[in-house]
Amino acid sequence: MSIWGYRACAIDIPSSLSINKNQEAFEWLTRLIHTLHLKNLVIISPSMSGQLTLPFIFQSSKKQKNIRGFVPIAPVGTKKFQADDYKQLNVNREEFFI
Repeated sequence: MSIWGYRACAIDIPSSLSINKNQEAFEWLTRLIHTLHLKNLVIISPSMSGQLTLPFIFQSSKKQKNIRGFVPIAPVGTKKFQADDYKQLNVNREEFFI
């Protein structure tokens, strides 16, 4: 934990998780966040993890206000969603200045 109160968690997606099944991936990530007691999430999603985090972002934006930011880095799986889907995302936005 940093002096500013942030906590970074690097998650290694288990190979047994079927990230092609959106609901299974959503439930796994939801349980993980609950187990680790994570709040005010900024999700950084490089490459293949996009197949896990994008469905989670889309489902979560409708159900909770826990996601504060999303940083995709060449995420895989973006073509599963339409441009209108991205426009409807409601990720809480707060500005932080350092």
